[in-house]
Amino acid sequence: MRSLVVALTLFTVVGCGSSDIQVAKRVSGVVTLNGKPLANASVTFVPAATSDNQNAGPTAQGLTNVQGKYELAVDPSTTGAVVGQCRVYITTLIGQPGADDRDAGGPVAKMQELIPARYNMNTQLTFNVPAEGTESANFELKSP
Repeated sequence: MRSLVVALTLFTVVGCGSSDIQVAKRVSGVVTLNGKPLANASVTFVPAATSDNQNAGPTAQGLTNVQGKYELAVDPSTTGAVVGQCRVYITTLIGQPGADDRDAGGPVAKMQELIPARYNMNTQLTFNVPAEGTESANFELKSP
């Protein structure tokens, strides 16, 4: 899972070069798991590359609050997300205590993802970001 977080971070850094990229100013929504708000989850939109445009733009990220609400930003000064089709990754493996204790010689806490891989590592989620933005980028996740 750590490699997924690193890869998504690299997408953010590498994907910032094209001047033809359109960013919708506001993209937000709600994430639920089995009908209940999912708090403290990272939501990442990765613009889909096409044969005409391999550099589809920067990723956008947001963090859900206790009501499961999130708002995306492509960087600290730019809210929103790249317009068009995006793959969506949702994970609860963010900033968990003890995750980085390995370098300090301390115990390594076992990280446990709260949601199925089909929503993160093996995501099946997509969302088409409209040019005018949206407040309805909602995801109703199911877990056995």
